[in-house]
Amino acid sequence: GNPDLKPETTISYELGLRQEVASNTLLELKGFYRDARNYVSSGIPIDLGDGKNYYTFVNKDYSNSRGVILSFYKRFSNYLGWNIDYTYQVAEGANSNPVEEFGAVLAGNEPTRSIIPLDWDQTHNINGSLFMGTKKWAGNAIFQIGSGYPYTPFITNYEMQGEVLSTVLKRNSRRKPMTFRIDLKLQRKINGQPMINALIDER
Repeated sequence: GNPDLKPETTISYELGLRQEVASNTLLELKGFYRDARNYVSSGIPIDLGDGKNYYTFVNKDYSNSRGVILSFYKRFSNYLGWNIDYTYQVAEGANSNPVEEFGAVLAGNEPTRSIIPLDWDQTHNINGSLFMGTKKWAGNAIFQIGSGYPYTPFITNYEMQGEVLSTVLKRNSRRKPMTFRIDLKLQRKINGQPMINALIDER
């Protein structure tokens, strides 16, 4: 630990526009920027002599995220209501986890010296929901589509002599596959009986 750590500081800016574009339909456009400083990370080893050393946490990392959010809302009317939003985001920084520098030193690797995509950097994300209902029937769907999160590829090559050469490429230099999820819920009201529900989850 380190009792002299400074508090992590985040400064956020957001500018938006909200406008009714049709009857019961709302458009919202927002741009945001977040600047984070004094992020906690592992410090350099402190030598105690006789081959012994220790590590402590220090304030040295930095990160920022920026993006745009576009949203449409349709208030429930005429048996139908829905909303959908799209987010474009870039989240960059030196380290995603305070102990990543410590792990790099133990593995004999160079510490991070540049800004890279953070573990939670999802460039594209779409969320939406749809609701339909009558006096007896009702149903709603919630879905999410997102581009892949970054990861660090690990490549293993086999030499002619049988020796194994393993190479770790630049951290978070590749992307995982996109993700998709949808939840469906159906309701049926029977006279004199409670509503019957059916839930379907697809991923």
